[in-house]
Amino acid sequence: MKIMFVCTGNTCRSPMCEAMLRHRLHLLGRDDIAVGSCGLSAQEGAPASPNAVLALAELGIDLTAHRARQATPALLADADRILCMSEMHLTLLALLAPEAAPRAALLGRGVSDPFGGDLDEYRAARDIISRELTLLIEELTGQKG
Repeated sequence: MKIMFVCTGNTCRSPMCEAMLRHRLHLLGRDDIAVGSCGLSAQEGAPASPNAVLALAELGIDLTAHRARQATPALLADADRILCMSEMHLTLLALLAPEAAPRAALLGRGVSDPFGGDLDEYRAARDIISRELTLLIEELTGQKG
C-alpha cells in the first residue's frame, strides 16, 4: 500500500505528514506501507520550511533531507490513497489527475497552511496532523499509532 499526502508547495504540511507517518509506522514495524508527499504548486527540489524542520525535530524526526516534488498524474496514479490538506487541493487534484480523484480524500477536516507563520503555527499544524495520523494508522493497521 502507498499513501500520498498532497498540499500546495510540498514544504510544510504534506512533508510533515509524510515524515511523521513513516516514523510512526516504522515504530510499529509496518515498513510495508509506503509513504510519500507532493505539492500541486511545488518548486521542485525546494527544502522543507525551516519551521517545519524545527517542529518535527521536537519529536525527534529529521526533515532536513526533504525536497519538494511536483504532483503529476503519474505520481498520483501510483498511490493507493491520497490525502489532501484542503478542499481546494481535492478540486485541483481532480483537474490534474481525474483517474486519481476517487482515491483522494481530505485529511480529517483539513490542515491550515502554516507557511510564513511562526513556530507556534507549525506546532499547531503538526499537532492536528498527529491526531489525524493516529486515526489513519488505526484504520490501516488496526494498531494504536
